Amino acid sequence: MRKWLVIWIVSLVAVAAATSVLMRAQGAPTLGTVLSGVDIGFRFDGMSDTVVNGAKTDAALGTVVVHVGGKWVPVKLGTLPRDRTEAR
Repeated sequence: MRKWLVIWIVSLVAVAAATSVLMRAQGAPTLGTVLSGVDIGFRFDGMSDTVVNGAKTDAALGTVVVHVGGKWVPVKLGTLPRDRTEAR
């Protein structure tokens, strides 16, 4: 039983180490990179240091984009025109 426990713990450590190496190899996205799904994405513009509840955190800065006609187009977030909201 002890042998299997040691094997299990060693395998967990090996997977954690491999995951850590892969995450560091990928690194942070470069400026202008679009992190995306099929038709919606986020164009990465940089990082900003912010303070939340007294703790310093990094926040990604960028633009929400959609894929239209083979291009990534910025999205303007807001409300629908008045005539469209009344139909709901």
